[in-house]
Amino acid sequence: MINYVQKKHKSRNKNRVKRFYRDSDAATKWIALNYYSRKSQYIFSGFLALAFFFCLFLYYEDSKLEHDPTTLGSYKVVAQHCHYARNRSSIHIEYNNDTRFIRMGYERCRRYPVGSIINLHYNTKFDYFHIPGLETDKFRVWMTLTFFALSLVPWKVWVKTVVRFGKYISEKNR
Repeated sequence: MINYVQKKHKSRNKNRVKRFYRDSDAATKWIALNYYSRKSQYIFSGFLALAFFFCLFLYYEDSKLEHDPTTLGSYKVVAQHCHYARNRSSIHIEYNNDTRFIRMGYERCRRYPVGSIINLHYNTKFDYFHIPGLETDKFRVWMTLTFFALSLVPWKVWVKTVVRFGKYISEKNR
């Protein structure tokens, strides 16, 4: 990218190129505005739209499980692995002479020691277990919807906002 800028401005004025690289704000703006093009924004927004529809699909499947009492079953906890780190806690259950694991939060994991019984919904169509309650699914849907809506705002607006905020912070720290 540097060679392209130098070749573009070399024939006009060599001092202009030096001035361009001396002013870090101008260089940051130029690189950021050209790096985040409309094409990449469309790709990113499309990816977030797919993620939103996938989360909406999971919410739909889990809400069907919640309303069907035949899917709820009691399973015995075989092993317990609780960690403070995020998304590391899980319990292992017995299902059809097979061991399956279910990921959950640390606090919920501590509630089910080895040998206890846990009530779970089982989706036979997609072969997965669901912990009763739709709070996590609702949160997932709202978060992906929020990120998708924010991705529709032109990135030039975000870059200008970040640059202004950076200037405000640097002036405040002086």
